[in-house]
Amino acid sequence: MLKHYLFIDYATQAYLLMVAVLVLLFSWRNDPALAAADLGAPGGCLAAALADPGDGARAANAALSFLRHFYPILLYAGFYREVGELNQMFVSGVLDHHVIRFDQWLFGFQPVLT
Repeated sequence: MLKHYLFIDYATQAYLLMVAVLVLLFSWRNDPALAAADLGAPGGCLAAALADPGDGARAANAALSFLRHFYPILLYAGFYREVGELNQMFVSGVLDHHVIRFDQWLFGFQPVLT
């Protein structure tokens, strides 16, 4: 059934399920749309993987083939936006100053500035 699954499929779906569980446990009342999206997206990923003809066969539907191979890029752009909401799930405020101090302690300089 999952013969055509790639590592990126497993990694993407693991991330989606992990975030969905965190949102459901800790903040689904704050953002039910986010929880629904993270729960529904793995189904779409699975459908795209199962629709892939695999073994070098040319897909009957070029749009479906494109979606199958590039959905991680489309989703990861959304994940970047999602992190802005998720980082406030357990703490409030900005934690940048902690990261800056940690970078300075670990590397002795600011890697982001060099």
